[in-house]
Amino acid sequence: MTNLGALNKRLQSKMEQDRKELERQSQLELETLSKNLNALSQNALHTIEHDMQLKSQEISVKCGEILNEIEHKLLVLDKSLAKAWYRNFLIGIGIVAGLVLGTMGISLLLSNHLLNLQSELTALNEDKTRAEQSLVMLQRKTWGISFMENQQGKFLVLNTSKTLTPGWVVGNQQAWKVE
Repeated sequence: MTNLGALNKRLQSKMEQDRKELERQSQLELETLSKNLNALSQNALHTIEHDMQLKSQEISVKCGEILNEIEHKLLVLDKSLAKAWYRNFLIGIGIVAGLVLGTMGISLLLSNHLLNLQSELTALNEDKTRAEQSLVMLQRKTWGISFMENQQGKFLVLNTSKTLTPGWVVGNQQAWKVE
């Protein structure tokens, strides 16, 4: 009987050590997962912000080029106006209208692209929030129980506030009660 009691104490001690190790490993894995999720969302955010900044710079450069082109064409128009002012005037109006409409079209296209990037950023932030909420829900639903595997084998790890009571039977199978 003493051997059985000593064996039971050793088994409980070993289970407690295993539980603490599994709990420590679970905590490390959860922290790593959290850091990885944060890093991924930060990378996505920085990429989107960088893309938006590049597109804004491209728009500014294109607008500057278009304005320079308009200025150049207006100078040409002024010089040739003395010879055939009416014909050149109509050509100039057509050019300006085409450039303005083209600029408006490009601006509309680029603003739609920026809006799409902003909505994508919002969606990524929402995905991150849902993933974090799912992680919290998963931890609640498993009662703090998690599975771990290392070189020593596979383990079931309990939350520090939980204990196992052996000697129960559920159906026809041996069971441990989680308290």
